[in-house]
Amino acid sequence: MKKNKVMISLFLICLLSINFVSCIGKKKEQNNGTLDVYVDIQDRHSLKIVDFLIKSFEEKNQNIKINMVNPMNKDKNIMQTIDSGKNVDLIISNMQNVLFLENKGLISDFTQQYNNFINDKYYQVYISYSKIGGMPYGIGITPYTIELAYNKDECKKLIGKEPKDVNDYLLLLKSCKDKGIKIPYLLNEDLDIREVLFGIFNGDNVKQEELINNYSDKIEDYAKIKGFDETFKALDKYIKSGYISESSFEKMDEKDIDKFISGKSPVLITTSFFSNKLNKGNISFLKEMGMMGERKILIPVYMNSFICGLEQGTNKDQKDKFIEYIISEEVQKQLVENGYITANKAANKKFTGTSGEIVEHLYGANATNIIYKGNVTVEVDKKVKEILDKILKGQYSENMWKNSLIKK
Repeated sequence: MKKNKVMISLFLICLLSINFVSCIGKKKEQNNGTLDVYVDIQDRHSLKIVDFLIKSFEEKNQNIKINMVNPMNKDKNIMQTIDSGKNVDLIISNMQNVLFLENKGLISDFTQQYNNFINDKYYQVYISYSKIGGMPYGIGITPYTIELAYNKDECKKLIGKEPKDVNDYLLLLKSCKDKGIKIPYLLNEDLDIREVLFGIFNGDNVKQEELINNYSDKIEDYAKIKGFDETFKALDKYIKSGYISESSFEKMDEKDIDKFISGKSPVLITTSFFSNKLNKGNISFLKEMGMMGERKILIPVYMNSFICGLEQGTNKDQKDKFIEYIISEEVQKQLVENGYITANKAANKKFTGTSGEIVEHLYGANATNIIYKGNVTVEVDKKVKEILDKILKGQYSENMWKNSLIKK
């Protein structure tokens, strides 16, 4: 009997020892989880949001180590990093890179994540943005609307009323030009005033779906997209009618935003990123764009940060966990608490005032509101801006778009 008790005791000691070693092994395995992330974003404002999301994930998932692969290194691009043999699980970059990588067959679609976690919880424009051939290949960080802000008191002095649509706002801009008042703009760093003007005058001339369906590394292939010339003509008409000119605009620094609020300028062209700084009683945003002749003008929307997953990435479980975490309502509400307007409907319910007006803009937006930027190659984007420069100088001519693309 005594011998049996000794044997049982020895057995239990061995069993506990095995379990203890096993637990240590499992814990060690869990603690060794890594996620290799490549970040390439040319806008420090969006980088703030990305940094917040990464830190939030790390705090909640301390067993997973995020390894930043070549972040913001301008000496290398993503293909050089991939070709070097480094593991990359996730890429956080712009839509141009998403299109480029999908065209090479290097990234996986996120249909499962969209069906399980996004679906009708997010705005339609957000869902539409990263779809290529009807399939989602990126998870957007947050959409930005282009906003036409104005100082209520100063507008009444200039045109006798608050602007109700884009036509009134253009009259405001003309009044500023006639009186020698510069028109300030405060934008995300990867967006410039030329691209914004194109977005405002575009309406539904150039559609995102058309650009993605005709994506090509041959610049001459874009000559068939006639919407570009239609938008150029619309802008040219207002330039030649004296509404705005090349010298009308002035870049504003974020620290100077109080100058607009205090009334030193009646208008400000900006994006929704800065809305929390403009939530003041005498400041408002154009609530709707209205019609320009027979064309409906839309509030432009753009996103500059997308997460996409490389097919060859080795840390699939960690990748899935990261995606599910950042698009969760919990994290979206954290972003709202920090003053960021998100793409999540429930989280954005907290916003009121001018920020609440912007949320309404997102509710009403769809794929037609998406600006061309990011949905074309770098070369095409450069060509669009070259033509916009000529228009602002009064040098536009018929068929300039087609003629500038066809190689002679």
